[in-house]
Amino acid sequence: MNLWLPYRYTKIRDELNKVFPGAQWVNWGMRCPDPDKKRKRVIEIVARKIVTYVQSLPKDKQKVSSKEIKEQADMKKIAMSTFREAMKTAASMLRPDWKRDSNARSLVREDTPMMEPSSVAL
Repeated sequence: MNLWLPYRYTKIRDELNKVFPGAQWVNWGMRCPDPDKKRKRVIEIVARKIVTYVQSLPKDKQKVSSKEIKEQADMKKIAMSTFREAMKTAASMLRPDWKRDSNARSLVREDTPMMEPSSVAL
């Protein structure tokens, strides 16, 4: 018979040994994965997918929105916060050819002049 008994205090063993003589005790230690490590790995995978998509664009395409990237690269199910972090990572991976626009919502080719937000006609 196997019994997993997560319990903080080892004194319980003395009591259980009275009822279960010959029981074998195993310390399991911390087995939970680091959630930050997993998230960073997901961000890296998504960023590489973004880079692959952007690098496949025709040379005459000067700007690509994050919305277009998310739709065309089949990443609609990626959480928004993860996607934003992946866009930042992808932008740094794509330098010097691409940069983020002033709103951080698109990627533009480095040789494309960026409009200042205050100069946008309303």
